Amino acid sequence: PYAELSGISTSPAPVAAGESLETTAELTALRTTARVDFALLDLGRLGGPMRWLAAARVLAAAGARIGAHIYTGMSAPLMACVDNPLPVEVFDWDDALMQSPPGPGADGRVAVNGPGFGLVLNTESLRGHGQMLN
Repeated sequence: PYAELSGISTSPAPVAAGESLETTAELTALRTTARVDFALLDLGRLGGPMRWLAAARVLAAAGARIGAHIYTGMSAPLMACVDNPLPVEVFDWDDALMQSPPGPGADGRVAVNGPGFGLVLNTESLRGHGQMLN
């Protein structure tokens, strides 16, 4: 629990957290009070790429290394925008929603190909999971 992280702030082990926080202020407080060395930013909880990047800039300036929480296809290009990022977290639970889901190659790296996210949705899979609105 985040409330207990400040109790381990003097531990020599690095702490990674932040994936369920929704504002830069909350993440900054976590860095300050609990000495979180590795900030795991969640694209969905923060409200999109611009807010993710803004939080990453603030936290990196405070000495934290930046990581991403889920959303592999969208997180990889964002992680390419920060210095010395953590490894990209890869989940395959949303692979069926994309025609060519991103994933690590033989070298363990997720490729970033040009600007944008480069994702194409699998509309057949989407139709099977709910109702499409016009």
